[in-house]
Amino acid sequence: MEIRLENGDRACVLPGGWPTVRLNEAGGAGQVAKIFPDAAAARAEKSLLTTYERGTAQSAALTLQPGGSVSFTLFAVGTGMRACRRVTSLTVYPSVDALGAGRTAALAAPLSVCGAAKILPFLPARYGGMALAIARGAVAAQNAPAQQPSAGFYYGTDSSLPTACGKGNGPYTEPRGDCASGTAGPYGEYMGETGSFYNWQGCTTSGLAWNQANYNMATDNVVDHGTGLGAAAYWFMGGPGRDPHYNGSASEAMTWGQEQAQQALSDLNGRVFDFRYIFMDIENNGAPPDYWGWNTLWNSACGNTIKAEYIAANIDYATVQGFANYIDAHSPYLAAVYSAGGIGYGGWTGIFGGEQLSNAGEWTFDNEQSQLNFPSGFSGSAASALWFANAPADCDLLWQWSGGDGVLNGYGDFDQAEAANDANTACAAKTAA
Repeated sequence: MEIRLENGDRACVLPGGWPTVRLNEAGGAGQVAKIFPDAAAARAEKSLLTTYERGTAQSAALTLQPGGSVSFTLFAVGTGMRACRRVTSLTVYPSVDALGAGRTAALAAPLSVCGAAKILPFLPARYGGMALAIARGAVAAQNAPAQQPSAGFYYGTDSSLPTACGKGNGPYTEPRGDCASGTAGPYGEYMGETGSFYNWQGCTTSGLAWNQANYNMATDNVVDHGTGLGAAAYWFMGGPGRDPHYNGSASEAMTWGQEQAQQALSDLNGRVFDFRYIFMDIENNGAPPDYWGWNTLWNSACGNTIKAEYIAANIDYATVQGFANYIDAHSPYLAAVYSAGGIGYGGWTGIFGGEQLSNAGEWTFDNEQSQLNFPSGFSGSAASALWFANAPADCDLLWQWSGGDGVLNGYGDFDQAEAANDANTACAAKTAA
């Protein structure tokens, strides 16, 4: 379905380059269409966006002059597991958060949507069917045999260091430590810290682990050169023990997760993330007390007084559910989890016990290492990725194989992603209820 958005009033600015579209179903239910990155669509979208620097970060905005218009395309990807649903109208929101005032358009007749709803970015509204031509190409790629051209593994980095290699217009490459030591193939993905509960609650004014150059290079690689996955965002989570309104109930813990998700969307600040995830960074310092509030209850969001040294696993998990469910219901992005395998205090089991994940991509920082022997797949000469939460293998998305969890290598954090598991239909929605 091609949808045209036209401005009949004064000039207006839309933050970011992805429309947020809710499909309103008969009976009052609904779903938000999820991002479907496509190289041709990304290149066409780029011509519409104005990018600018704000402080240390880059933002993007789409300006519609009076009488101006853009198109975007909605389609459904059948999974064989979802029942058809009857959609009666669409609501378009001007940001990545499906809240507040949107514009609703009723369909002339109810439309059956059988599968996951996907959305392409804003495209130039020109005669000649540009949007539909791009959409047909995207659908053809989605329906191609299992091993698509992008399948395989990409190296990448996260947070502040190291910085990817290359000059001019790229393509850009992965450093072997630093760029003077050589490179290790295409620069495939960058995951940057766009916010944290600690900054949000006013506990610190320190900066975030964000590398603007890496965001630019990962984005340019996927948009201009058709390689890699692009850039993604992560939010440093606070557990229920840092909730100012903690009362020991799962409902309050879920609300605390929802509030963090809403702030995480706000902190995207109009940036475009082609690697379509918002990762929950869930960790602690590996031994009690847990400063981030998963295993330790504190007197306030920023306080230093311990009230209890135990929080039930289901209460912790309710915070994760609240965050993931909110991202799923209110944004075109997907929620995923950064955490550790193993049974120690700081691992998934040490925080969440036997709670399991389903339909959420995993980014593990076990078994990280100090060596820079680049792995093949999720296994290297010194260690192999250790996953968590008993999720299916289709959810194994990223391994921070060097530099994570305080295992320093002198350069920074190195990651590897499996492209075939990017937005895998088995891991493309929310955590299990």
